[in-house]
Parts: sequence; structure tokens; C-alpha cells
Amino acid sequence: MGKSNKKPSKDINKIRPTIPKRIPHDNLSYAVLLSIDEGKSTGSGFRLKIDGANYLVTAKHVLYDRHDELYGTTLIVTCHSPSKDQTSPLIFHVDLSEAKILRSGKFDIAAVLLGTNQPLDGHDHDTPLRQLQSDVKRPTALIGESYVRRIQDGNGVGVSVDIEAAGMLHSISLASDVYLLGYPTSLGIRTSTFYDFSKPLIRKGIVAGVDPVRSTFVIDCAAYPGNSGGPVVEHCLDGFFRVIGLVSRFIPYETKWHSNRGDVVNTDISNSGYTVCVSMDAVVSTLKEAVAE
Repeated sequence: MGKSNKKPSKDINKIRPTIPKRIPHDNLSYAVLLSIDEGKSTGSGFRLKIDGANYLVTAKHVLYDRHDELYGTTLIVTCHSPSKDQTSPLIFHVDLSEAKILRSGKFDIAAVLLGTNQPLDGHDHDTPLRQLQSDVKRPTALIGESYVRRIQDGNGVGVSVDIEAAGMLHSISLASDVYLLGYPTSLGIRTSTFYDFSKPLIRKGIVAGVDPVRSTFVIDCAAYPGNSGGPVVEHCLDGFFRVIGLVSRFIPYETKWHSNRGDVVNTDISNSGYTVCVSMDAVVSTLKEAVAE
């Protein structure tokens, strides 16, 4: 009997690292709830660590009205802990009249400088983020600006997006899984008990289109008032989860009804289920340009 040329099989799990198939639970805590002047404007956002600074990133229209004026000066930011057992959130107050706000003249982006990141001793801050195996990666303490004040410490920690956990426009793949994170505070009825309006919700979809010219992309997730500014996470081809942008606005669907008696037209606008998002490229360029000025 001749020798077989078949190579011995190898355990693929010993060759390829274990890649999570579901979004890590702490990613849901990327989204923070924003409320200006006791709900005059509400929205979502996320904290971003970049170049030693910590920014609160959101959609510009969450902070500014159509006349480019702030909705108010008192911003309350609610940050939930990634731990399922920790239910009391970290809450802080930002005086927008004193805050350093970076806003884009081209994109639906605004960022508030919260302070600087102080690395905590005893943790690895040099190894590339994707190689770290610990549950808590590169923890830092926020040294807040004078206009930032904690009003509730909570029983957990806030989570910021490290710039290494961001994905840029050129790496986004069509039809890849994405997760929309945020606080759709417009849903439900406030007098009901549908869900806890103070906690983030997650919605799953796919990348439906990419527009490099506008530095945007479209996802087939329905977004509602309150979702604006929230982070969008892609499950990338290499198995990792990265923040690739923020929610800007839903794409409307228009229906016109014509009366058979008289020249009367009724127009209905509804949510198409598609959402336009601004890329992290635009976020980074906005921050870099503002710092350079």
C-alpha cells in the first residue's frame, strides 16, 4: 500500500485566535446620553481618547440649532458602566458657556474637550490595543477641565473609545455587520414602562453604502430622535469591532396623496429605515484641524 500524500490535519483553533462573534458588552457603554437645559435638546454621543485628550463627540445638531446657536449652556452627560451588575451611572455636568467646543463647518460633528487622560499604574499602555487580552484595556483617569464637574460618581466606570479602536472609511466593507448604539429617547410613551429611557439600546444592521466624497456611509438601521451622535460599531473582516462613525440623520421616505376632489395634495414623511452616518475620518480631521488653529 502506497504512502498517502495527504498532510496531517491541524486543529484550526490552535492556529487562529478566538475571535468574538458578538459585539463585546462593554461596547454598548461607548454611547452616552446627552441632555441640554433639562431636555431642551437630547441626543447621544461617545467619549474619544486621542493624543492624550478626552473628547465628548456628538452630532453638531444635538448641541446647535439651525441658527448655529447653542440650545443651552447646561449639558448633562450620563455614562453607563460596562458591568452588568453596576446600575448606577457616572454623571457629569458641562458648562457649555465656558467649554472648548470644536465644531466642523463641513460635517455634522461637534466635540467638547473634557480633559486629559492620565494612565493608571500597573496596566499595559504600550502594547497595541488589539493584542491586549485583559478585559480592561488601557484604563485612564480623566483630569477634567474647569468647566466639567462630576455630579454622580456611580458604582462603575465610564468607557471611552481609544483611537486605535476606530475604523476609517477606506476599511469599511459593504454588507458587513454594524451596530447602532444610543438613546432613542423619542420612542415609546414617557408615562409607560416600555423600557428604561436612561439606558442605551443597540440595533443591528449592515453597511448599505459608502460615500468617500462626503466622508459618510449609510446603514440599514432605523434611527430616531435621540440616536443622533451615537457611535456606530462595525464587525470588521479581521473579526474585531471598531467604531467607524456617528449617527447624523435618518433618510426620509416621502408619500404623496392626491385628492380626487379638488387639487389637494397631502405629503407624509416617514422613516425609510436607512441612516446616514459621518465617518471617523471626518471626526479625526475635525479635531486635528481645530487643535492646529
